[in-house]
Amino acid sequence: MNAIDWETSAFSGKQMLVVDDSPSMRELLRQTLYDAGFERVHCAASGAQALTLLGNATVDMMICDSMMEPVDGLALIRQLRGHGDYDRLPILLITGHAERSTVEQARKAGVTDILVKPLSRSLLLRRLAAMQPDGSRSEAAPSAPRSVPWNSR
Repeated sequence: MNAIDWETSAFSGKQMLVVDDSPSMRELLRQTLYDAGFERVHCAASGAQALTLLGNATVDMMICDSMMEPVDGLALIRQLRGHGDYDRLPILLITGHAERSTVEQARKAGVTDILVKPLSRSLLLRRLAAMQPDGSRSEAAPSAPRSVPWNSR
């Protein structure tokens, strides 16, 4: 199975919520996720819009930008983690800041994983495959690389 095949099969039938205040980033992620096999990609420009979408749709995973206005990504994630329906939702935080304090705050907020911008398509899809709660990663995707600065001590 080649890389394109595992990506498509790993995400087949899945629904994603992308929350980012940048229209160009939302569109880039939306297209990348559709190309990778996601069935549906919901996009929100703010935390409030994300909460509305979550009230009307079921999603399997979420990608959230850390720096948004008026409510940042971490505040949105804390709010979701405090709600029983979303306490296990896999959430990937994307950020332009890799400082240890940012990573610690993200972990405390309840993110599943973190990616630092600029994003690579390959790493993004590997991380998403590794985050899947249904175990489809084990057969469909190779191991996600873990050589990121915040994991080393």
